[in-house]
This record gives sequence, structure tokens and C-alpha cells, in this order.
Amino acid sequence: MLGLGVFSAGAGIGNMVRAVFGHFGRGLKCDARTAAWAGALARVGYFGRGVAMLPAGVFMLAAGWHARASEAGLNKT
Repeated sequence: MLGLGVFSAGAGIGNMVRAVFGHFGRGLKCDARTAAWAGALARVGYFGRGVAMLPAGVFMLAAGWHARASEAGLNKT
């Protein structure tokens, strides 16, 4: 669980960094105005994905950190 949390949080941070420093409109074969709009939308999308993945990763890290294998089992009530 800890490894998955680290991966998810890292992917979230990586997406946010790519949103800030990425060059999304360079390789597009269209006019400059359309490339600028596509680049802006890509930045918003990458940043949004990062914002969604970062808390999920942090919650997985917290769950993995606080989980106790000895407490797992069938609920006998």
C-alpha cells in the first residue's frame, strides 16, 4: 500500500510539474492561436489530474502507514 501511495503522489506531483513547465503547443500543425488554446487546455488538464492524484496518493500513504496486518480478519459478530 505504501508503494502505491508513493507512486500515486509522485504521479500527481509529476503531472503538476509538467503542467507548469511543459510545452504542449509546439508540435501541433495548426495556426498559432489554435495551438495556444490547445496548450492552455492541456495545462489545465494536467494540473487537474495532478490535483486529483496527489490527495489520493497521500490518503493511500496514510492508510498504508496506519494499517495493521494483525487486525485483518473476518468480522465475527
